Amino acid sequence: MTEPPTPGQRSADDQADPPVNSPDGHDVSPACLDIGAPALHQSRPASPMRAGGYLLALGVTAALVLALTWLFVVMAPLAFLDPEYPYWLAKQELLRRCDLGTVLVVGDSRAATDIIPARLGVTTTNLAVGGGEAIEAYATVRRALACPNPPLRVVISFDAAHFVSPDLFWDRSVRFGALDYAELRELRTISEALGDTAILDQ
Repeated sequence: MTEPPTPGQRSADDQADPPVNSPDGHDVSPACLDIGAPALHQSRPASPMRAGGYLLALGVTAALVLALTWLFVVMAPLAFLDPEYPYWLAKQELLRRCDLGTVLVVGDSRAATDIIPARLGVTTTNLAVGGGEAIEAYATVRRALACPNPPLRVVISFDAAHFVSPDLFWDRSVRFGALDYAELRELRTISEALGDTAILDQ
């Protein structure tokens, strides 16, 4: 005969966990639920990108960025060059068309602003520019004299410092295209022959 449980002691039936209702309405014992079991369907981790593919994508991206930057520099120099660049460009176009008249003016910013061709009484072209140097003035005059109808007179006006210290030669004369590659090679040859390479060392 089974003895009744003493106070504070649970019977075997009471110690069993209560059933849990399943979604379909049936009672399921907690023992049947494998709480710690991993999920049946797990996503597989993505395989890492191979080094070759990564380097290829990196190289293509770098080449594309470089090409776009180069295209921007070539197609839109007005967007980032010195504010003086449009003036240089316009006067180089006049020289290219040989639209010079009787008198040609070359020089720096003082000549560019102080000499007004309309008040001289003769057809005059003022090709002086801000930051102008004697080197590109020489190149300008040489090109002008090679035109079909070269100017009859040339006015050269420079501050004395521009003859001894061409500080803006590389920043403007070269960068703005006042001298081409052949003229730069000629400048180097003459500078080395004279033993004066100060302009090349800037």
